[in-house]
Amino acid sequence: MKKLHIALITSIIMLSACSQETQDKQGNDVKSEEKTHSISETKNVSEKQVEELAYNPEDFNRELSSTEKLMLERVGSSSGENYGKSAVEDKLDKLPKDLTGKEYLDNLLSLLKEDYSEEVKTLVNLDVSSADNLNKPNNDIEDPKQQKIHYSILLDASGSMAGKIDNQSKMDIAKQTITNFVNKLPSSSTYSIRVYGQEGSNSASDKELSCSTTKAIYNGNNNSQELKNVINQVQPIGWTPIALALKDVKQDIPSNTNKSFVYVVSDGIETCGGDPVSAAKDLKNQGIETVVNIIGFDIDNSGQELLKEVAQAGGGEFRNTQSKEDINAYWHQQYELLQSKWYNWEENGKDQVSNEKEDKKQLLFNTENQLDEKINLEYEHLQSAKVYLEDKLGSQNKAVVKLEELIMNRRTKFNEYKQTTIDELKAQVISNSNEASSNYKEIGEEQQQNMIEEKRKYN
Repeated sequence: MKKLHIALITSIIMLSACSQETQDKQGNDVKSEEKTHSISETKNVSEKQVEELAYNPEDFNRELSSTEKLMLERVGSSSGENYGKSAVEDKLDKLPKDLTGKEYLDNLLSLLKEDYSEEVKTLVNLDVSSADNLNKPNNDIEDPKQQKIHYSILLDASGSMAGKIDNQSKMDIAKQTITNFVNKLPSSSTYSIRVYGQEGSNSASDKELSCSTTKAIYNGNNNSQELKNVINQVQPIGWTPIALALKDVKQDIPSNTNKSFVYVVSDGIETCGGDPVSAAKDLKNQGIETVVNIIGFDIDNSGQELLKEVAQAGGGEFRNTQSKEDINAYWHQQYELLQSKWYNWEENGKDQVSNEKEDKKQLLFNTENQLDEKINLEYEHLQSAKVYLEDKLGSQNKAVVKLEELIMNRRTKFNEYKQTTIDELKAQVISNSNEASSNYKEIGEEQQQNMIEEKRKYN
């Protein structure tokens, strides 16, 4: 009986122990499962961030650095204006108590990471090049936009151009001054010379032939020797079809021209029955900005009035020359105008460069302030969350100590990126701006000096 009693007690103890063991095991399994589930969720978030980037790499002009990629990770759900301390702390209460410092940081960033996307995009995509978009002002001497300019010379080859001024034929004076003028214009602009009145003679029998033809004898870039050769072959023999020449000159102006200057060189008015005023209007309204200038040789008062109308219709000016001194004064004025345009071109270019530099420096200044604000805000929120966890887990908790280090390192890394990147960009902007401004100054002063030297030839 005693043995039975002992066996019964032993069985009860064993059953109780087994029950306790089962209970402990189930309890431990529940805790283990809870911990595994929480960490698993943290890992899944990280894997998702790797799989699905929070930014589009195509939005950036270069490969991103590791720090930039870190700054572009997904924005925290409680960051910025969505921040609420109590709401964040409620979510922290649900975290397991045995995460690592890195796991705690990942969870905190999913809540508190600030949005740096606009600032990073600004710094990565900033164009540090300057407005020196010309290197050499190939075609445009008016401003830095490099419009393509074409110069057309319409040369009167009527018989009366054989007349003399100061013992030199009008034709010879015209050839000499035109050649000198064209040779000093921008080398990459395009030029054409068209003669009219070069067929037949100035007799009545040849009027129809002379009045019905004009001829382009030169079209291309500035080739001083070729231009001189072709213009020297022109002889004064026929009538004066100015209207036809203004109509035909459209063929000589390249289709990609932005602005065209037409110089009509003549010693008389239209003698072929055409309407040069109407022709000048049509030319000016053809879709290309065109200016028609008339250079007259020894023209009487009535003729001057008619040619003034032509010049006005073409948006230009009329200049009548009675002597070689008058001709020289005209070309002197043209070079003076070019000198002024080169000066304006230089000053406009330098102003454009300076304004662009200041705009970019201001953009960098604003971006720096925005980054400062966001980096500090994120740091404050992360520190607040760390203090909350510290109160719960103890200041000596290894994970909390590590979390403090990670938060500090993050702020240091972002601040170093901000300062280094902005300093480098600012230095590049200033350097490129100075170089561009120097280019404008060097080219502008050189061309102005060229114009001064040319003016002296006509003094």
